[in-house]
Amino acid sequence: MKCKLAVALMLLIIVFTGCTGDKLTGEVVKDDVFRIGSVQAFTGKASWYAEQVKRGTDMALNDINSEGGINGKRLEILYEDSMFEQKRALSAVRKLFQDDGVSVIIGPTGSSNVMAVAPVANELQKIIFATVASTPRIKDAGDFVFRNSISGDVHGEYMAEYAYNVLGARTASTLYLNLANGVDYNDAFVMRFEELGGTVVVQESYEKGLNDFRTQLTKIKMSNPDVVYFAGLSVGVAVKQTREMGIDQKILAPVTVETQELLDIAGEAAEGILYTAPNFNPESSDENIVKFVADYKAMYNNTPTKLVADAYDAVMVMSLALELCGDDDAECIRDALYDLDKYEGLVGVTTFDEFGEVSKPLVIKIVEKEKFVFV
Repeated sequence: MKCKLAVALMLLIIVFTGCTGDKLTGEVVKDDVFRIGSVQAFTGKASWYAEQVKRGTDMALNDINSEGGINGKRLEILYEDSMFEQKRALSAVRKLFQDDGVSVIIGPTGSSNVMAVAPVANELQKIIFATVASTPRIKDAGDFVFRNSISGDVHGEYMAEYAYNVLGARTASTLYLNLANGVDYNDAFVMRFEELGGTVVVQESYEKGLNDFRTQLTKIKMSNPDVVYFAGLSVGVAVKQTREMGIDQKILAPVTVETQELLDIAGEAAEGILYTAPNFNPESSDENIVKFVADYKAMYNNTPTKLVADAYDAVMVMSLALELCGDDDAECIRDALYDLDKYEGLVGVTTFDEFGEVSKPLVIKIVEKEKFVFV
């Protein structure tokens, strides 16, 4: 009887301590895990971008955990699909912040979605850290919103200067997506090009999901500009139709064109597109980039994009903040990001200004023989 009672008591102790902690005192012990969230558009028009981000965050996750985690704790990333829709992005962000209890979310995909969820992040005082978002409006999105992708106005201005000073263009026409990122790329390009003395003769917009650009392209063709500036996601069809309609001027763009979709849809029509891009060079001799590229090729059998590298850097930067603050003190994480002292990542040195904006150098790249090549 005594033996049975002892066993029963031992089982009660195991059940009790299993629920509340690992000590007989009943002290609550948190899991040996740090958790952050990620909201990406895994379905919809931006799914390629989301997959690139996930590959980068997963690689960072693997590297961090293989080195012993953060303060001895394993890192986990909880993923949610926004479907590239603002309402779904909002519900995903609220779920991760309020139901899952994370203090940091990587994402969401796209400027409009970041702007949509920013008020929630600031209301709850939790961190949004975007890697695929270009609108300059994010600068004023609140104290808990950061990004490590370069603002679209910087891209637009840089390309305007390249078009005017290097290509010798004096007239330009533009085709842009009527969402935050497309509008802001376009506005920055137009303003800077005209400041330099150029003339923008036609500006044509299009709505998300459009697959026939011939109405807009007809007006651009009639304007006969020196160059055409495309600003927006998924422009493969537009590029193909541009060449089919006999518009043979140079096509200029921001880094949003650097996608496999462009090559698959536009094919030879994409040849010669010039675009602005962050200075991530997968052919660099830097030992960290060499290792990263080798690891990526072993996992995915191709070359990593800038989006992959930005996402990798984002998680690595966040791991430094988590090391200082844990994963449940968003104010501490925010302050740690502001105080970050020149993290040397795959896409250059990362620091944040008082608006949570990152500053990195840009380069010009070109589409050559279905590859994205540094000029």
